[in-house]
Amino acid sequence: MNSSSTKVSFCKVYVGPLGYPVWIIDSKHNVYVREGVENNLPIGKKWILVPELPAQELCISKHAVWLLSSSGKIYRRFGISEKNPCGDYWKQIPGNMNYISVTEGDDLWGLKDEAIFVHSSFALKNSQSSNSKKLPTRSISEDDWEDIMAEMSDND
Repeated sequence: MNSSSTKVSFCKVYVGPLGYPVWIIDSKHNVYVREGVENNLPIGKKWILVPELPAQELCISKHAVWLLSSSGKIYRRFGISEKNPCGDYWKQIPGNMNYISVTEGDDLWGLKDEAIFVHSSFALKNSQSSNSKKLPTRSISEDDWEDIMAEMSDND
């Protein structure tokens, strides 16, 4: 940020599994990405405002940045590269969550109404061994999300 810009109060910081890029959310829910973060320049060069959507939370995988809006809508940022750390656009994905988290490999997990959901590019398959119970699942949006209805057991 330069001296002629308005003072920005950063609230949350997110770092990808590779140590870059670095993303932040400010007090007004604006999203920024740090440009120029490299091995030989770990602090990067400058903050870039990512336009269009206010964010409640972000999640970063190896391949994408995921945004959760205050209304629970979920978006994925496309076009992110080393030369374009800001990316090109946000695309909304089906579903509405209270919280999200993502694995390094882009499996998106979400919580909504005390249920746990997973969104991935492959179908979730249940396996059952003789010593385990099968976890029931149900789809909430065709094959986009699976609801993992795992029961908690009390071993006391």
